[in-house]
Amino acid sequence: PAVPVTIPDIVESAVACHDAGAGAIHFHVRDADQQHILDAGLYREALVALRQAVPNMHLQITTEAVGRYNPEQMRQLALDVMPPGISIATSEMIPDRQPSSDDVALYRTLHEAGTRIQHILYHPKDVDLLADLVTAADLPHSAIWCLFVIGHYTGRISDPGMIATFVAAAAARGGGGTRLLVHGRQATEKVADIVEGHAGCGAGH
Repeated sequence: PAVPVTIPDIVESAVACHDAGAGAIHFHVRDADQQHILDAGLYREALVALRQAVPNMHLQITTEAVGRYNPEQMRQLALDVMPPGISIATSEMIPDRQPSSDDVALYRTLHEAGTRIQHILYHPKDVDLLADLVTAADLPHSAIWCLFVIGHYTGRISDPGMIATFVAAAAARGGGGTRLLVHGRQATEKVADIVEGHAGCGAGH
């Protein structure tokens, strides 16, 4: 019931978060039935309102598929909106795990526009997929923002041991400075011990 649904809701939440010290916001727009939707017009409208209300916050939209959208639709949303920040689940956009010319073109375009990409990785092998994409797009391998997901929306307790596997996979491909999304209180409490302070940690909803 506390999830912001309308654009005014999102703006109100962003202002409250900013006043509490937050420097960034990740948000989803929703349709008339309050369902997640990839709608460029709604995202542009929300970004205009947020830039006016919280001009100093980093604004990040999502391309999340939720089983409803295909890779072409995900790419098109990013190109149509060209936001300051965007999250992309690499394995959702590239389900065959072979970066296409369209994927490469998208990443080059976003990089040149200054869009900050948060790469959502659901499995350690997604690290290799992302590294292959970045290499194919001839982009810098430094300052890549990865979000390693070990959580579950089902309520099942996350396995903190997965974090070390993600971190090792990233290190093997030259990555570092990761930020983790962890679902579940027990997992969150154990993150700092496993990664020894090399990552930020937060609860995702």
